[in-house]
Amino acid sequence: MKLVRIGGLLIYDNTLFGGAVIALEAEVEDCKQHFTRGTIEFTKAVVANDCAELCHVPSSDGVIICKRLC
Repeated sequence: MKLVRIGGLLIYDNTLFGGAVIALEAEVEDCKQHFTRGTIEFTKAVVANDCAELCHVPSSDGVIICKRLC
């Protein structure tokens, strides 16, 4: 968020990754686990950030649109 101006947007694509982000880790292919962990950690960090407003668009494979507030 330090690199985004106040009022600026972060847009993150493929946030659902074919449903892998909600599957049990044992059910996710090894080659996809790194991506799914990163996506989950990024989403948790943005949600916990009081200076960010988040919108998740569940269209296709998912998009997160995040606006920096402060």
